[in-house]
Amino acid sequence: MNLTIRAATVADAAAICDVHLASIYVLCARDYSPEQVTAWCEGKSPADYVEAIEQGGQLVVALVNEAIVGFGGISIQPPIAEVKAVFVHPEATGHGAGRAILAALEAKAIGAGCTDFSLPASLTARRFYENNGYVAGEPVQHRFPNGVEMTAIPMTKTIVPSATR
Repeated sequence: MNLTIRAATVADAAAICDVHLASIYVLCARDYSPEQVTAWCEGKSPADYVEAIEQGGQLVVALVNEAIVGFGGISIQPPIAEVKAVFVHPEATGHGAGRAILAALEAKAIGAGCTDFSLPASLTARRFYENNGYVAGEPVQHRFPNGVEMTAIPMTKTIVPSATR
């Protein structure tokens, strides 16, 4: 698999939205009810990603043969970074795209001076983040705008700069 990670562009918004929805509908449906999955996906549109791309460029995409198979986003406010998303299309899971996206996001944040990372993981993604050095906190309930709730797992990771290791 020829995997490339690059900064997302506005032209990628529709493909990012498609990957996001497919990942939730297929992968997350294993851990959440149909009502929760529907609430999670409700109202998502390419415009949501355009705004994120234009507000700082902290979105990256994973490509295989020029097709977007995953994306991730991060909010950077040194020394803290919050991973906003890492989603991979169901047909592309298990080939390292998620790990490559997360590594690219972490590298970007470390380059900006971040050492502490946090994220709200889905039940589906918990093991992925644990396998990448994140520590799970106590489960919390996330409430969608329509009132439906789902369980999320707050996770954290501290990266010690290599100069002090």
